[in-house]
Amino acid sequence: NFWGNLQESTYKYYQDYISIPLKGGFAYGKKIFGFAKFGLIPSLFTGEQVVTTYLGQTNNSDYRLRVATPELNVFGIAEIGGGFLVGRKINIFSSFAYQRSIVVLGFSDSFYNDNSRKLYALSLALGVKYLIVK
Repeated sequence: NFWGNLQESTYKYYQDYISIPLKGGFAYGKKIFGFAKFGLIPSLFTGEQVVTTYLGQTNNSDYRLRVATPELNVFGIAEIGGGFLVGRKINIFSSFAYQRSIVVLGFSDSFYNDNSRKLYALSLALGVKYLIVK
C-alpha cells in the first residue's frame, strides 16, 4: 500500500541558471569609496536537482528533475559595498547583494506563479580588481 508508507521528509530544490548581470550605479570617494548598484539579471534555466531527505532514514534520494520550471527568469538586483584603492591600479572591495525574481517566463504552472515561491539570493563578496586603463 503506497499511502501506508508515508514518512516525514524534507526537500531541497537546486536550480541552475546561466546569468548575465546588467547593472549600473554610482560610487563616492577616491582612495576609500562606497558604491551602490541596481539592475536586472536575465537568467536562462539549465537544470534542477531535488534532494529528498527521509527523516530517520539512511536511504535518501538525490535526483535530477525536469518539471514545469521557468525557461527564462529575470531577477532584480540591489548591491551596496565599499573598498579602498591600493596604489594606482588595484582596489580591494566588499559588497552585499540581494536578488529576487521579478519576471518569470516560459510556463503557466500555478505552483511556480505563486509569489512566495519566487527565487531569491543573498551574496556577500570580497574581491580585488586590477584597473587595466587609468
